[in-house]
Amino acid sequence: MHKNYNKNMKYENQPLNRINWIHRDELKPNNYNPNRVAPPELRLLKISISEDGWTQPIVCNSDLSIVDGFHRWTVSGHKEIYSLTDGYVPVVILSEKDSNEKRMATIRHNRARGTHGVLEMSKIVQFMVEDGIVTGK
Repeated sequence: MHKNYNKNMKYENQPLNRINWIHRDELKPNNYNPNRVAPPELRLLKISISEDGWTQPIVCNSDLSIVDGFHRWTVSGHKEIYSLTDGYVPVVILSEKDSNEKRMATIRHNRARGTHGVLEMSKIVQFMVEDGIVTGK
C-alpha cells in the first residue's frame, strides 16, 4: 500500500511536482549532450512509450533547452508517439542556471543513471529480437 501524501513534507518544492505538458516543438536540444543511443535501444524506447505511456518527464532548463530526455524528445516526433498526446510531452523545468550550470546539470543527469554493460545489454536486446519482441520496424 502506498503512503499518502504528507502535507508536512516538502514535495511541493520539487521540480517533479510541477510537470508541465509542453508541445515538443517548443523544446530545444542542447549542443553538448554526450549521451548516444543505438538504433535498437531507440526503437525500444519508442515501444516503451507506446505501450507504457509517458513514465518519465523530459528535464529542461528555464529556456526550454533539454537537460535530460533528448531521446524521449526525439521519439516524440515519430507519428505513433506524437499522436498519443498531440505532440505534447511531460516536462520538468529546472531553476534558472548559467551556461556552465546547464552543462553540469546535463552531465549529472547522464552520469547519475550509472552505467550498464553494453555487451550484456545487447544480449538482452538480441534475445528480444529473436523472440519477436523488438523488431527492425
